[in-house]
Amino acid sequence: MELLQKLTLYDLFGYTLPGGIALLLYSGDLSYLADDLTLGGFVLLIVLGYVAGVMITEFAERLEDLLHKMVGDNKIKKYWEKICIVYGITDVKLNDALRQAKLIQSAQNDSADVIVRKYMTYMYSEVQADSQYNRLHNYASAELLYKNMTVVAIFAVGIGFVQQNMAEIIIGAIGAVLFISRRIRFAERSRGYAVCWFIQKYGR
Repeated sequence: MELLQKLTLYDLFGYTLPGGIALLLYSGDLSYLADDLTLGGFVLLIVLGYVAGVMITEFAERLEDLLHKMVGDNKIKKYWEKICIVYGITDVKLNDALRQAKLIQSAQNDSADVIVRKYMTYMYSEVQADSQYNRLHNYASAELLYKNMTVVAIFAVGIGFVQQNMAEIIIGAIGAVLFISRRIRFAERSRGYAVCWFIQKYGR
């Protein structure tokens, strides 16, 4: 039941909310919400919002991949180095925790930021399954929400251009900047805490 609740909140805020907002922006007329939205229509909006949210997520993933290629590995490396410095993560601590978790047999010769990138998925999976560190779900949900809302804001800018609505263009552009800023912040928290808690759980 606890897992179901987490998945429901994750889906609601990460997929359904951005998808529903995108659908409402696309419809252009929100007046029916006050009078004409039935229970069946509301359920349909949630279902379609979820589907649209999944599509938005896939688009956001491809957009992020493109941006990563544009900025190059050096930029990404600095991002991970910042996390390692802030939380005092060293290659010695990482290697020790990874060995204790039986993810590696012998120490890796890479730097801490390279090791983090290589084993991030494994470390995250180990930590998020532990109820002691359930705050990680909140950071991950917020990260997904703001990433998808960035795409929705960009979508709003596009609609503004088509409709020649300057107010919608400005609001959408400001929203995109704010959402991407918060997405980066929560991504850093999510990955940073995942690594720190992994070391706390398995380090000696």
